[in-house]
Amino acid sequence: MVRFIMTSLHMYLQKVIERFNLQNVKPALTLLPEGYQPSPVTENASATLHSKYQQVIGSLLYIMLRT
Repeated sequence: MVRFIMTSLHMYLQKVIERFNLQNVKPALTLLPEGYQPSPVTENASATLHSKYQQVIGSLLYIMLRT
């Protein structure tokens, strides 16, 4: 049964990568350098960008919680 779950998650991850056009992203050990301090946001993101970000994060959370 574990093998089926892992295969299923692998296929789901492949679909997420394709859906959000992430095939050519480079892997990184960490997304932000140590001590990173974000600058304040001066403008709002578009509704489309905001929605896409939520979808990507939701998909990654689903994968993370299922493993």
